[in-house]
Amino acid sequence: MKIKNTSILNEVAKCRASSLKDSTEKAPEEKGYYMMLLDREVVYVGKSESGIRARLSSHYNGDKDVDTFSAQQIHENRDDLFVIWRIAQSDKVCVDMEKEWILRYDPLWNERIG
Repeated sequence: MKIKNTSILNEVAKCRASSLKDSTEKAPEEKGYYMMLLDREVVYVGKSESGIRARLSSHYNGDKDVDTFSAQQIHENRDDLFVIWRIAQSDKVCVDMEKEWILRYDPLWNERIG
């Protein structure tokens, strides 16, 4: 499967990346935003204002309190997902970049904006 938007390659060059499982140990504890890829296609974009590692761990382990399409898809595909993340300096940057990446990459598992 081809990457829909080749600018994803530029993001990979600027970001840290690993499998979702490895990200539960390698991702930083700082706030930031991230995207998940399945078969080289962006399928989910998210943010964490309280720590990327904790958020990715909750995705990997399954959000027990969240019953959404995206949470189900992430958990079901967790061993095949690749994660790209960036640290953010503020909550506002997290929110703004999550929205920008959702609009740019149109991930399958995110709710539609607009």
